[in-house]
Amino acid sequence: MISGRAHLALHGYDAVSFFTDSAAQEGSAQFAAVHEGATFYFTSQKNLDSFKADPAHYAPAFGGFCAYSVLVGK
Repeated sequence: MISGRAHLALHGYDAVSFFTDSAAQEGSAQFAAVHEGATFYFTSQKNLDSFKADPAHYAPAFGGFCAYSVLVGK
């Protein structure tokens, strides 16, 4: 946590848009959700709702860290 607030995930890009639009789209604080200590922004209420329904599907694997780094404990 930074200053009592959750970290901004994916630099504010919409995690759902990677799957639905096959492109990175900047999200908005207007459509935000906190998941496992990170704040995710979305481009629309529809994408926010999709994320809330199945965050494990959309959230980055391994907390956003490189799989090899996780394996070797770095």
